[in-house]
Amino acid sequence: MPFIYHLYRRLVKLYKQTDVERKKYLNKMKRIETDNYLEESNEHQEKVEKQIELSVAEVDMKELKKEILVLKGLIKQAERIKLYEVEKKYQELEETLFGMDGILRAK
Repeated sequence: MPFIYHLYRRLVKLYKQTDVERKKYLNKMKRIETDNYLEESNEHQEKVEKQIELSVAEVDMKELKKEILVLKGLIKQAERIKLYEVEKKYQELEETLFGMDGILRAK
């Protein structure tokens, strides 16, 4: 169970970090001078192209968010199963102690 929580926190952190970086690069893109692009040196053109490449998110944000939601659902489901198992053990213990053939049943 701790592994799932750890994975969930990592995905949420990655989502937030990627979104921040994507917005940062998009802001950079708005500041790039492209008017005189063809007249610039090859080095400058490569720099502009590199900035354009970096502005495109490598992580599909919608898919990442879907994965986070699926993982969150799995965590809730695991918690319900765990709670059910604990409750079942208490019922079995009660039956063992106080049931028809229970250890502590008054005879």
